[in-house]
Amino acid sequence: QDSLVDRIVGTVAASLRHHEGKRALAASEETLVAYDLASRAKLLFRRNTIESMTEARKLLHRANNIDPAYAPAFSILAQVEQFFFTSRVSDEYAKPETAKRVLEAAARAVSLAPENAFAHAVHGMSLRMKKDYDQAAREAKFARQLAPNDPEVLAPVSTILLSVGDYQGSVDTMRLAWTLNPHLSPVFIGAVLAQGLFALGDYDASKTVALDCLSKSPRDVRCLESLVRALGELGPPEEAKIAVDKLLRLSPRYTIAEYIRRASKNRRDKAAIERWAEGLRKAGIPE
Repeated sequence: QDSLVDRIVGTVAASLRHHEGKRALAASEETLVAYDLASRAKLLFRRNTIESMTEARKLLHRANNIDPAYAPAFSILAQVEQFFFTSRVSDEYAKPETAKRVLEAAARAVSLAPENAFAHAVHGMSLRMKKDYDQAAREAKFARQLAPNDPEVLAPVSTILLSVGDYQGSVDTMRLAWTLNPHLSPVFIGAVLAQGLFALGDYDASKTVALDCLSKSPRDVRCLESLVRALGELGPPEEAKIAVDKLLRLSPRYTIAEYIRRASKNRRDKAAIERWAEGLRKAGIPE
């Protein structure tokens, strides 16, 4: 079996290098520069810090100016802008103009590359911000049909499935993405996977992946939020209090009401939002 796997991997790798080489020879100089800038931005995106995201956005704007037809740069830009919209460490958190940039970049990517799975997956993620859950689900399904084993596609697909209420599908999809690429952005694991596991009642697993997220991104409020929620159900109270205190230091205005208001912007299942909020409440998050 090991020998067979080695042969398959070797054949796939050789095939990929061959096709990448053909594309590189056919690409314009502008596209190659945009590709390089977008690749660097993707690596920065995985670091999940305000500094890395700010630098990634600069690189992507450069890429878009050099080659306005290079779709992957717009898809990655949509993900980066979504960080600024959802992250409390950003001055652009939850602002309508930030959401507008997410939607515009994602729509531009899918218009430039209508057969690109990653573009459709990111576009589906962006549609949650308009509460267009049915179209988001269709985009997730189409993206997965185009690229069923691409972790860069599966991670946003899992995010969409979480938002539309398919928790088992979300968990299974994210676990596959994580297996295929252990270097995914930690928020996909600590926020999306942890929330899905919590919705399924697997609090221990939710805690484990939240801790994994925090080991890679210690100041990310979304990962810490997942840990607090799990500890609210599991305890012990002392551990939950430590996590709550840390969360409130990072985000002093964090409350149950604010969480519900935020979650309701891109989650369809109101009952699940209440369950997620109840875990936070049990841990000691103020109303």
